Amino acid sequence: MTVTTVSFLPRFNRPLSPLLSGLLLLSGCGTPLDVGVSVTPIERLSEEALGSEVTVEGVVGDRAPLLDAGAYQLQDETGEIWVISDDGVPEAGESLRVQGTLEQREILINQQDYGERYLQEQQRTPQ
Repeated sequence: MTVTTVSFLPRFNRPLSPLLSGLLLLSGCGTPLDVGVSVTPIERLSEEALGSEVTVEGVVGDRAPLLDAGAYQLQDETGEIWVISDDGVPEAGESLRVQGTLEQREILINQQDYGERYLQEQQRTPQ
């Protein structure tokens, strides 16, 4: 039996073929190559400025459906934060990477603020 290999790349580009194959494989995983994405531990979100864009990773815990949206708690090994989503709520136990805007809802009781920070989801991807 004779095996014939046919290359669609010119001879001078053959050393690039393993690199190109690897890039094609990686581009199918999650977001395109996830280059330059800085994931913030949830416990450090208290140090971030309100209104800033952050990316966190964790596992979905409690969930709460809302009228036009949904909320779910995202937990990592450092803490937890509520995420408000316009795309519904993911399943409990699902591992996610979430990019969003850090917000805080003010809840005043007897002139004392009991509000907490939350993340307004912009994008989520399974991990």
